[in-house]
Amino acid sequence: MREDWKEYFKDNLNSWEKRTEVHVNSRFYDVETFIKEPDSLNKIETEILDNIAFSNGLHVQCHFGMDTISLAKRYQVKMTGVDFSPTALGHASRISREVKVPIDLIESNILELDQHCDETFDLVFASYGVIGWFPELCGWMEQVARRVRPGGYFLLVEFHPVMWMFDDDLKEIAYAYANLETITEDQEGTYTDGGQDIRFRNHFWNHNLEEVMTAALDQGLILGSFKEYDFTPYEIWPPMHSVEGGYRSDRYGNKLPYVYSMLWRKPLAD
Repeated sequence: MREDWKEYFKDNLNSWEKRTEVHVNSRFYDVETFIKEPDSLNKIETEILDNIAFSNGLHVQCHFGMDTISLAKRYQVKMTGVDFSPTALGHASRISREVKVPIDLIESNILELDQHCDETFDLVFASYGVIGWFPELCGWMEQVARRVRPGGYFLLVEFHPVMWMFDDDLKEIAYAYANLETITEDQEGTYTDGGQDIRFRNHFWNHNLEEVMTAALDQGLILGSFKEYDFTPYEIWPPMHSVEGGYRSDRYGNKLPYVYSMLWRKPLAD
């Protein structure tokens, strides 16, 4: 890991440590209901996952493990979650025990994952707000690709880079589509309910579709499917209204690409 990135990651870790305690108690994540019925996956990802075969998986940047647990339960597979927040992983372990769905957990920045894991998986899964926390994608994608077994899959479901061009209110274009700058914000509160009194600094980078695809292709991955969606499963840019599958902005409706999915496959060894 580059030395000049370490302060970025230190700030971001502090951010997620503070936010996690808010998130686990929020209506947004609704952990209480999840414990009764552990299924946090969205139709966007299940429509893809239902059509591929895998017996184990790695969930990259798993936060406190709701999707990790959901994947293990829905597909009856062994799942491992990795995240750099010890607080998040502590809650993931607790929730896993409460719902009686075992998962393995790894504490690591993804750029250092090979120092903590040498296993390969049928599926590597990453979703919704993951890649923007890294200054560039070459190292991130290299770590991901190393963990995919030959013949296995990498599924990325992510918020569209067009959405990150806007300010928080979706009123003005504030940032470039391409990865031209470090976006540093001193923030109060978080994207869930609660936490109005927490304060932290974030560093974020926008990665356009060309950058994502090039990083994956450079690792020898083969694109199996790519799709853009004119809705988001999460109401994170209010005001929004409900539509089939999720939400759209009141201001822009179906005129924006809110989310995309990419399914990649690692070729079989010669």
